[in-house]
Amino acid sequence: MVSPDPAEQGIGELLTVYDALIDHAVTAAVDLSIDPDEISYRCFAHGPRPT
Repeated sequence: MVSPDPAEQGIGELLTVYDALIDHAVTAAVDLSIDPDEISYRCFAHGPRPT
C-alpha cells in the first residue's frame, strides 16, 4: 500500500474543513431567511456582528 503524499493529504483535509464551514454557513443563512449567495465566508468566519 502506498501512503498518500503529505501535501495532497493536507490539501484534502483543508478542503474537507472548508466544505463543512460552507455547509454550516448555508444552513445558517437559510435558517435566517438570507440568500446564501449574499453571505461571505470571511464574514461568517468572524462571527455575527453585534446589533
